[in-house]
Amino acid sequence: MKYLAFTIKNYRAITEPLRINISKRSLAPIIGINECGKTTILNAIFAFDSVNDERNEGKHVKDFLNLYSTVQTPAIISAEIEITAGDLLDTLKEIGEDGAIPEEEKKGISTLKKRIKALGNAVTPMVIDRNLESKKYSINHQLFSGFPLLSEHAANKIVPYLPFILYFDDFTDSVDDVIEIIKNPDGSMSTWLSIMEELFKRTNPKYSVFALATMDPRQKKSVLADVTARLNKTLTKEWSKFSLEKGNVLEVDIGHDDNKFHIQIKEDAGGSSKFFGIKDRSKGFYWFFNFVLKLEFNPKVRDEEDKDTIYLLDEPGSYLHANAQNKLCEKLAFLSKNNVVIYCTHSHHLLNPESIPISSVRIVEKDGNGSISLKAISEYSGSLKETRGAFQPLLEALEVRPLAFDYNTENAVIVEGIYDYYVFELFKSKLEASRKLNFLPSVNANSIAYNISFMIYSRVKYAALWDNDDEGKKEFGKASKYFGAIENKKFMLLPSETAKRKYVIQDLFASSDLNMIKTDLELPRNASFEKVILSWFYSPDKSHILAKISDVTEQRIHFVFERILEKLG
Repeated sequence: MKYLAFTIKNYRAITEPLRINISKRSLAPIIGINECGKTTILNAIFAFDSVNDERNEGKHVKDFLNLYSTVQTPAIISAEIEITAGDLLDTLKEIGEDGAIPEEEKKGISTLKKRIKALGNAVTPMVIDRNLESKKYSINHQLFSGFPLLSEHAANKIVPYLPFILYFDDFTDSVDDVIEIIKNPDGSMSTWLSIMEELFKRTNPKYSVFALATMDPRQKKSVLADVTARLNKTLTKEWSKFSLEKGNVLEVDIGHDDNKFHIQIKEDAGGSSKFFGIKDRSKGFYWFFNFVLKLEFNPKVRDEEDKDTIYLLDEPGSYLHANAQNKLCEKLAFLSKNNVVIYCTHSHHLLNPESIPISSVRIVEKDGNGSISLKAISEYSGSLKETRGAFQPLLEALEVRPLAFDYNTENAVIVEGIYDYYVFELFKSKLEASRKLNFLPSVNANSIAYNISFMIYSRVKYAALWDNDDEGKKEFGKASKYFGAIENKKFMLLPSETAKRKYVIQDLFASSDLNMIKTDLELPRNASFEKVILSWFYSPDKSHILAKISDVTEQRIHFVFERILEKLG
């Protein structure tokens, strides 16, 4: 069984159904301005699984009312899951054998079995709703039509077998320096005690935190040494991946007395050992320790082969420097290969297109009435060219490559904007001679002149290319007059084999090709040219799409390349 999608309705300011499909994209970065509702979405998903109800003081299942409205309707969190007919039959068998369920309620089981068997061995998408007011589950599927009580019982049996949903909040997660070894009245353990128990089990299946109190002191010392060694080995391994600071990771010491664990940082100074609390170290290390232990020793993912776990992260790596955030970005992308990772961020380092497909990014908006919506870039109606606000991290991430352009690079081609850059970079490999071209995007037609100055100063062999429209012609003329006849030989308008009065980058594409790209990338038919090119450039399937481009489009772009090469000589 696994999750396919979540739908949130009437949870805080999410009034209209907000759906997050994770069946095709297991990585979902969420961006948006402060207080727009990013954290609300994570909390709503976390609230679906009742096993999380006591986590984070239960705020996510208690504080769900819409404060913008005086009329309250039930908050419903729905999960579309994938389940086989066999699993459904096993669920009904459990219900039939459950002595706590009245016999009167079990009468419909035989009817339900017949309905399920009619499905054969098919995998069935099914929706389970959770009403946060009543805290009850129900299955929203025609199979259970007419059997509301069995629907509730079946949902209660199914949910515990679904993948785990884990939540990481950089601003509220804390690390306990002292951990009491005592169970709650209901038999459960605190978050950090359960992590310690898992650390013990991963070190040796025979170890348990509850056995320490009755152990011989020498035996206890050996067990603690084994567990401490396992912990430090894990921390050292992960530290090297994140490159937080120069040198080795600080060593962690686990002490035990009075039925309590004492977690300290051990540091050698001048030949003697000094001990510090976790919270006394840098915020970067504090985050690192918290994240690694909850990731590597979470009791909810005991089986190292477990897949499809849902990881929810609120502003991950907020206290990390840029390089460590880039490493974290790679880690999240790797984690999403077998699991689902949904995270909120304001950092462009966590949107690096080298690791994060741009098509996976989601934008959160809150309207004037306080209602929250979530959209893919291809569905967003606003401008992606905004230079401030929610999109700044995304824009900075998208321009990682262009901003790294080396002005000492030969055969530079200055173009009007980022989308010209994307198009020409995509097609460079199709023509051998064009592979030596290095495209540099400007901000607009006017800013090409700014980059020309750098080319002249750096003595770089270059060409400048404007769109063949009114704005392009205007700026082409101004630059020709300003830089003079010699430099003018390096300037050109976007060439065309036809005699069109206006000719821009979009005109290089046959309409059938743009429609093909939209279909392959599952973009809406009315998606703008910019959004189509943006999604294509950062798609993992971009080479596959390029191979399907028509000869008409290829010929037009090759014609442009040939004219550029002539300018460069």
